Amino acid sequence: VDEPPPVDQPTVEHRGQLGLESQPQEEPRPSTQDLPQPEQAQPLQLAQPLQPAQLPPPGPKEGPVVKEGPPSLPVPPPARLVEGALTRASAPSLAPRVDATPELEGPQEEGQRVKAASASTAEQTVEAEWRATDRKQQELLEAERLNTERRHLEELEAAEQLERLRAELWLQEEQWLLAEAKQKEAEQQAGHQALRSLLLWRRRCHEVEQRMAAEERLRARLRQEEEEWLQAEALHQEGRRRQGQQALVALRRWLGSCWHLEELLVRVADVEAVTRGFVEAEAVTWRAEVEGRVQHRLAWQRDMEAIQTQATREAEEARKQELKRLIREDEERRVACKVAKQKKAEAERQQKEYKRLLEADEAARLAKKQQRDAAKAAAQRLSSEETTVRPQVMVAEAAERAAICSALQEALRHAQHSRPPPTILPQSDFLKAVQPEADRQAATVLEAPARESQAAEKALAVENALAVEKALAAEKALAAEKALSAEKVLVAARAAEREAAAKEVAAAAQRAVSDAESAARAAMMRDATNLHTGIREVADMEARAIIAMLARESASRQAARREAIRREQEETAQREREGRAAMIVQRAWKCYNARFTRWYLSQKKKAKDRFLRKWSASIRIQNAFRCARARRERATREEARALRQAAEAKAKEEQERARVLERARAKAERVEREAAQRRTDAACTLQRAYRCYDARFYRRWKLEEKEQARRQRRAHEEQML
Repeated sequence: VDEPPPVDQPTVEHRGQLGLESQPQEEPRPSTQDLPQPEQAQPLQLAQPLQPAQLPPPGPKEGPVVKEGPPSLPVPPPARLVEGALTRASAPSLAPRVDATPELEGPQEEGQRVKAASASTAEQTVEAEWRATDRKQQELLEAERLNTERRHLEELEAAEQLERLRAELWLQEEQWLLAEAKQKEAEQQAGHQALRSLLLWRRRCHEVEQRMAAEERLRARLRQEEEEWLQAEALHQEGRRRQGQQALVALRRWLGSCWHLEELLVRVADVEAVTRGFVEAEAVTWRAEVEGRVQHRLAWQRDMEAIQTQATREAEEARKQELKRLIREDEERRVACKVAKQKKAEAERQQKEYKRLLEADEAARLAKKQQRDAAKAAAQRLSSEETTVRPQVMVAEAAERAAICSALQEALRHAQHSRPPPTILPQSDFLKAVQPEADRQAATVLEAPARESQAAEKALAVENALAVEKALAAEKALAAEKALSAEKVLVAARAAEREAAAKEVAAAAQRAVSDAESAARAAMMRDATNLHTGIREVADMEARAIIAMLARESASRQAARREAIRREQEETAQREREGRAAMIVQRAWKCYNARFTRWYLSQKKKAKDRFLRKWSASIRIQNAFRCARARRERATREEARALRQAAEAKAKEEQERARVLERARAKAERVEREAAQRRTDAACTLQRAYRCYDARFYRRWKLEEKEQARRQRRAHEEQML
């Protein structure tokens, strides 16, 4: 439906009524969102509004006066504009017409012609604006109509889709409610079944907890026995033999009483098992399982014996390796002593060589001293002589220079040959280098017994840990097998019960189907035989049908009652069967536990005897090790005493040697200081000699200069004369 344009935006029709044709306002450009948007349609090319420069100048309003009316009514344009529009539509160009009469060629006619041309131009402008505005308005109205139709169609489609969705949701809700009802019923049945299973499982868990508590008590008693055995062994190892023997006697008595009590319990269990008995099939099954357990226990016993044999062999191998190590350490110790003796001999040889070098150095120093004394005496003699002839003075100076050069070369050679001797490792440093190795060897010898005892204790602890782990693994396997066998029995009973119930339900369904078929056949035969009868027979047939319907309803009620009674009886029988199965399983477990306890006690007794035999052997081995350790300790103490005495002697020798070296070093320093003083004195003497020689030479040179000047002056005077 086309809606009228809003009043606040005047259209072309009523713009003249509002007095806006002389001042046309710029209309807003319509948005492309309000226009129809086809898939391949091009956007509309709207006419551009007139700019203010293109508008005609304001002037007096022309055209007929139109009364005000409703704004939506169309207003016809002025007749002059319509005539101008028709003329322009028929004319090929928009140029103004000019009258061709030659009488209007004056100035007045020219002015009228110009006015007419301007008026026609204004009319053309207004008409063009009117047409553009009308075209825009028509485009906007068409776009608005298309948008309205499109929105209407979209609303219809949305309503149809909403109805379809509502129908689908209603169907889904119905299906969901049915599924939820079925699921609730199934969950209720599963909850009842889970509750029954939970009660049965709780009963089993209680039985398993009781058995685990009994096993835990048995383990605690075994741990207590092992702790007491370890305590007895510690007492025996510490040397308190009498107290250990008393504890062992008390332990044997207590174990004897325990064994007697266990035998009584085993006999009572055997009597109870014999009085109650087993079902034949269960007895055969449990006998096979017990034989399997016995075979498993025998295999485990063989494994334990093999492990103990391997441990004994490893202990023997470890002892052999320890003896080899001790022998190797003794050999290394002897080699170290031999090397120490060789180093000591080398040090003595170096000391003798050092003494010889000191003596040779002292002799060389004495010879050099004699040579320097002779050179000094010669220099003093030369310096004390008075020479008057220049060649003799030059010869003496050359001799002094030669003596000085020879003395300096001798001093340099002596300094090169008098370097300190090569470094000889003192005996104290040698002891410092050798002492850590000796201490380590002594510590190894002292720690060997402790390591042996620690190795024996570790081996015993490993054996005990292996035995405990084997026992725990066997008990876990036994408990798992017990639980598995009980579950197998219960699963078989449940399967049999389910099969019987299914058979009964199938038979009842078959009976109901046969009854219905027989009733239908009888009704059909009665209908066929009574078809030719009249209204009375039809009434009788209807009465019989009503009676049959009532009979069927009563029969269905009776069948439902019978079914409820049968279901209750089946549940009672099921509970009785479960109780009997649980009692049978409990009796079987008790019998098996009694036999296993009897076998376990016998194995424990054998293990105890084996442990006692092994214990006595270990005591003998430990005594032998103690004797060997005492001998090694005695030898170590003697060797340590010898080493200590040798170290003290070496320390004294080193101290004496250090004192001798200190005295020699002080003597060498004193000799060096004296030699340096002598060299200083010789240098001072040479300097004094050089100064004396220079002074004499300077005096002679001055005298010669004076003599020459006197001779020249005299010659000059003679010449002047």
